[in-house]
Amino acid sequence: MTVARKGCAVPSVFRFLSIVIVASGCDYAPFTPTASKTVRGAIVATQVDIPAGVTISTDRDLVIQSQTDVVIRGSIVAGTGGVSGRRGPSITIVAAGDVRIAGEIRAGNGVAGTVVEVRGAVPAGPGPGQDIVAVGDWGGDGGSIVIETPGAVIFEPGGRLVAGDGGGGGAGRSFGGAGSGSLGQGGLARSVGGTGGAGGSLIV
Repeated sequence: MTVARKGCAVPSVFRFLSIVIVASGCDYAPFTPTASKTVRGAIVATQVDIPAGVTISTDRDLVIQSQTDVVIRGSIVAGTGGVSGRRGPSITIVAAGDVRIAGEIRAGNGVAGTVVEVRGAVPAGPGPGQDIVAVGDWGGDGGSIVIETPGAVIFEPGGRLVAGDGGGGGAGRSFGGAGSGSLGQGGLARSVGGTGGAGGSLIV
């Protein structure tokens, strides 16, 4: 969690809320980075201004909370990673003032599902091989972008929001068991690909 503050302790509740609520009477400072950096969890500040050429990266869900305006001239980019089928990281902006977007906000893509391979058993004595079905794992949903503000959301030339793509479903690979003996037929094999993840949402 990144907190821009001056002489202010971070309430422990901040570490557990998915949407951060700024406590009254807390002397926060602006968040105005001059170089690209990686942030996880949340950014809490009086004002957020990300200049052109600066990229804020994250590999997890990110919440940006501002007591006034949020200005994005650079980029906020969520990466893709983690275990098979994981949802892509989402980005949420909660501002008491206006949100001005002249750069790019990009949510993370979902992770593809795992390939599942299954082989049928061979009978111990004469007889047919085992029938088998293999179903690939589901792909993860893409991350979303959510902007909550009582003010205006202003898009300047070049400003854009990009929701995450869903991860592809994993392939299924099946191999029917071999038959045994002169009359033993091989088992039937059926393969079903996993369902791909849904694309993320844009909620403004």
